[in-house]
Amino acid sequence: MPARKHIRLSVNLNKVALLRNARHTNVPNVLNFADIALEAGSTGITLHPRPDERHVRRSDVTLIAKRMRPLRPHKELNIEGYPDSEWIKLVSKVKPEQCTLVPDAASAFTSEKGWDLTASQMTHLKGVMKKLRTFKTRVILFVDPGFSAFEKARTLGADGVEIYTGEYARLFTLGKHAAEIKKITSTARRARELGFDVHIGHDLNLKNIPPLIKETSAYVSEASIGHELTADALRLGFSQTVRAYAKALNPNTPIPEEGGYDKNPLHQFKKWFAETGTETQPNAMILATATKKALPSARIVFLRNQDTRGFTFFTNYKSRKSRELSENPNAALVFYWPTVARQVRVTGAISRVSKKESAAYFSTRPRESQLSAWASEQSFPLKNPESLEEAMHLLRKKFDGKKIPLPPHWGGYRLTPRECEFWQQGDSGRLHKRMLYTKRGASWKQEWLAP
Repeated sequence: MPARKHIRLSVNLNKVALLRNARHTNVPNVLNFADIALEAGSTGITLHPRPDERHVRRSDVTLIAKRMRPLRPHKELNIEGYPDSEWIKLVSKVKPEQCTLVPDAASAFTSEKGWDLTASQMTHLKGVMKKLRTFKTRVILFVDPGFSAFEKARTLGADGVEIYTGEYARLFTLGKHAAEIKKITSTARRARELGFDVHIGHDLNLKNIPPLIKETSAYVSEASIGHELTADALRLGFSQTVRAYAKALNPNTPIPEEGGYDKNPLHQFKKWFAETGTETQPNAMILATATKKALPSARIVFLRNQDTRGFTFFTNYKSRKSRELSENPNAALVFYWPTVARQVRVTGAISRVSKKESAAYFSTRPRESQLSAWASEQSFPLKNPESLEEAMHLLRKKFDGKKIPLPPHWGGYRLTPRECEFWQQGDSGRLHKRMLYTKRGASWKQEWLAP
């Protein structure tokens, strides 16, 4: 089986809206529950506005889209529904990151039947897709387990499928779900082989998710869950329930512990770095520098080594960051790992590493990366993009069959920390946990900070 991947959780707020609609007091406030879900680790919000507005209203969609604007596209808005003219008008207005198309009739009680992609459906969907492509939303088709019309889906330009899991959930309560898991898994596997994004959804809960995820985690990238999650939240609390569902979808992602901080922040960093779970690039960090006049700038660089001396990265010594570091040898780093809801901030003094250490790292880089270090005058004006490729061509000829040496203008920096802050996202209310380490001679002072 292929390697497991992180499965995104998109929280469906329809049933929160359904409860709200039982009164005219706007309680519970759907906007507030979107905030809670996103703070608790949901990677997106799903809304399914139906023509009768019996739960999510069209006005909810526009308000939540506006509320999420500062977080998008990192936190995604997913709009489900049957793509009639009114629905298309709404999604064209809010331009969600994702649209999930369902073949529901206006009178449908819930979504429990996928697209068959019959001739009439294909004709309708071709027109829909043409309109959706104008704002580049990801398009997901709701399908049944056993769906096989992937070539038709490809013709439409669909990006993925959401496999209906309602029948699996029903059979799970009877203990007769084994065959349905196999059907869902084979459908998911085939979809992934053909390059489609694979989602799952409908009646998934904390009991039936684990056996399904055990078989499908290598293929599934997202689950949209609302009804069962809302029901569990009545017992557990909304924030805690979102966390529990995210954990059920990603059982190998560690749950951060509450205490046990090491006395040395460099040791603590190693511990947290080892617990980054399914983060694709946990060594990506923001590096902030400033000129001698205190004008700041920031960019993403990659951590290449971390030990008791500090944090090491490599770059061109003629780059903007290097020029600023020569004027002001102080910098800040920020690491953010959303899958475990953690952040680390580091400030300290910067110094160059030895030429020997730079050469040792340079020798491990791919050959094309070594050549680009020679070719690029980083941060300086470029005559045109083609001139860079011309330089690469000449360098390939120059070093053909030869070992590429360390460029004199390229090497590493090490940040020696003075302060390190470890931030753990809290529950609703933004009561985050913040542990600050401050250097005091040869030791470190530890203290908690208010969120």
